[in-house]
Amino acid sequence: MPYEITIKKRANKVLNKFDRLNHEAAVIISDRIKELSIDPYTPRPMMDISPIAGSNPRKYRIRIGAQTRIEYTVDDLAHIVDVVDIIITKRRNTDYRI
Repeated sequence: MPYEITIKKRANKVLNKFDRLNHEAAVIISDRIKELSIDPYTPRPMMDISPIAGSNPRKYRIRIGAQTRIEYTVDDLAHIVDVVDIIITKRRNTDYRI
């Protein structure tokens, strides 16, 4: 049975803003969100899924490229995946000192 996807207001706001600035990237993000309805737990190609340590209730994240993260929770009883936040980080040259 597939999971139902819900998107919180905060995540939807980021996705809509991203859609105006970079439509192709917004399509990639929304495709990854849709793919969560199949299996929100198992990592697979193009779906780097991992649990977030210390989160209560248990949260998971998907990494898309170097800058984008999708955080979500899963309710197994109701078969609902709730997208909590979409995080766009700044690109850095390096984390190491030379």
